Amino acid sequence: MVRSFGRVGTVFLWAIAIASCGPPQSVQPLSDPAQAKADPKLSGVWSGDINGSVGTLHLMPTYGAHLDVVLVGNDGEKGAAVLTFDAFPSTVAGKSYLNLRARSFKGA
Repeated sequence: MVRSFGRVGTVFLWAIAIASCGPPQSVQPLSDPAQAKADPKLSGVWSGDINGSVGTLHLMPTYGAHLDVVLVGNDGEKGAAVLTFDAFPSTVAGKSYLNLRARSFKGA
């Protein structure tokens, strides 16, 4: 099932991706990853289109409360661009956050 970001969510997502070449990453996680609780709402595929720039955001559970976060977008004339992250949720003072750490792959 592919869900739409909605206009506000899509604008926010693309603004982050374009302005910083990716979302902010966690230098110091907000909580202990071993204590994180899995959230089934953090799973799925979202898509969006802003002025012809189409992209998808994939959130895939891996182990425990961890997720693979994959953002696929159009990088103008260069074609598709892919950003990948390892993520886990944190709840601090009743607010939910997603800790992100860039993932890199070697080889094909």
